[in-house]
Amino acid sequence: MPNSLAEWLARIRARLHGVDLAMLIASAVVLIGAWCFVEIADLMQVGDSDSFDAWVLRSWRQPDNPAVLRGPPWMEEVVRDVTALGSPFILGIATTIAVGYLLVSGKPHTAAFLLISAVGAGILIWGMKIGYARPRPLVVPQLMRVENHSFPSGHAQGATVVFLTLGTIIARLVPTRRRKVYILGSALTVAVLVGVSRVALGVHYPTDVLAGWTGGIVWSLALWVAARQLQRRRYVELLGPPQASGAA
Repeated sequence: MPNSLAEWLARIRARLHGVDLAMLIASAVVLIGAWCFVEIADLMQVGDSDSFDAWVLRSWRQPDNPAVLRGPPWMEEVVRDVTALGSPFILGIATTIAVGYLLVSGKPHTAAFLLISAVGAGILIWGMKIGYARPRPLVVPQLMRVENHSFPSGHAQGATVVFLTLGTIIARLVPTRRRKVYILGSALTVAVLVGVSRVALGVHYPTDVLAGWTGGIVWSLALWVAARQLQRRRYVELLGPPQASGAA
């Protein structure tokens, strides 16, 4: 038995020598995330999440007037601004600009990775909305116009996919671990805010948003794992050699 934590960690590193730990963790998250998505969908379909969904939706509104958000008068405008970050139009513009930049920078494989990630996510969301066909919430008044089905949240899933993919690409190009964590954390924060805004506006149930976040993470990481495998086998040079990680 190892005599200290340092010796124990050293033995684990020795046993994992040659194993791509990032790939291993990402693959595990994909499997766990897919299972979570199925569980959320099952809870939604049998109605077990109805009371939770209704409670969260009502908690965002004034008790005496459910058509008004809690908080200062400008809260609704701020929530609308945040939710726009996950709209197909804004995500499409961001993706197009990023793809164009990658192409003129001589990184066609990375551009293709981003494009497949965004377009594939859109097709996936469209198919799941039709398949589950969950009506929009009527628990509280909706504060913006919506037309299609509710499950999963397209804004939450689309924002997670696009911003997390962009964050992954940018993080790959910065030299320090601290900066990588900041970039990926910022990308996830934007996705979380977009999802929360959909519930605040009353256009999605909380379980729609949870499923959107989960589906977005699963899709993004699954594509990342596939791209990393191709890169390791030298079929593509996705981003060039990774830069060293430091503590600064």
